Amino acid sequence: MDYPKNYSTITVVAKAQAENPNNWLPIRLAEMGTIATSSNTLTKLAEDLRQEVNNFRM
Repeated sequence: MDYPKNYSTITVVAKAQAENPNNWLPIRLAEMGTIATSSNTLTKLAEDLRQEVNNFRM
């Protein structure tokens, strides 16, 4: 997949998720995130991801 340089990681992941709802990558990133981040940060990340996926689906 080709993305503009200014795409954030979450945008790239969200686009992939919107294109293929069975994509395992966001799930894997969330699992990794639970180790590396606080729950507040992870909740914000999940919310941002959900919003980005919705944007691509429109």
